[in-house]
Amino acid sequence: MAKLPSSKETVRDPGLGAASETNNTFVLIGPSGASVKNEVNFYTDIQSLVEDHGAGPVVDSAAHMLLAAGGPVGVISTTDSINGSAGSITGPGGDSPEVSIAGVPSFDCDLIVSITGTGDVGVGKFS
Repeated sequence: MAKLPSSKETVRDPGLGAASETNNTFVLIGPSGASVKNEVNFYTDIQSLVEDHGAGPVVDSAAHMLLAAGGPVGVISTTDSINGSAGSITGPGGDSPEVSIAGVPSFDCDLIVSITGTGDVGVGKFS
């Protein structure tokens, strides 16, 4: 597996001229589902990550890092600034059908609905 890019930092004491190297561990900050907010936790496996944080953009990114490069990966879960909501979609024409979306969103996305067949409920089709 390819390792993700990392960085090294050299710390120098200007008084003594002593130097040491340190390896940095990534810490991701972002929204997630069911978890304690604003607290850093480190993970080496995806199962523990998902158990603690549920779903969300920070979980997706941390899981990708764990799969690609291993751990540990730090995660700080934050609260979304704007809660998502499900609604309905109406086409541009006055007689366009309305498509309702139900459920609770777990991530931010743009959705494109294509009407593939018109008709009453149970007859009309979309993708």
